[in-house]
Amino acid sequence: MKYFGFLPPLGIIPVQGNNPGFSLQAFFNGMTYRQPVIIEGAKFEAAMRESLSYPPVDTQSGEFFWLYFIRENMESVRSGNAKPY
Repeated sequence: MKYFGFLPPLGIIPVQGNNPGFSLQAFFNGMTYRQPVIIEGAKFEAAMRESLSYPPVDTQSGEFFWLYFIRENMESVRSGNAKPY
């Protein structure tokens, strides 16, 4: 990765609708990752808390990245009710 040598064990990337300024493929280029799956927002808090006990991930390590979309956020974007950041 060109700009990030390390990533947090759990990160949040705010993406609204079809944001032309962000591409999963470009961001994770050269890293091993799974296409995003949709999870319930209720699972997010537990994942965030658990991630605090893990070290940053070296983007050149070959570590496998799991990507998720939060269902409630996706619904908000689809309905046009997403709030700008």
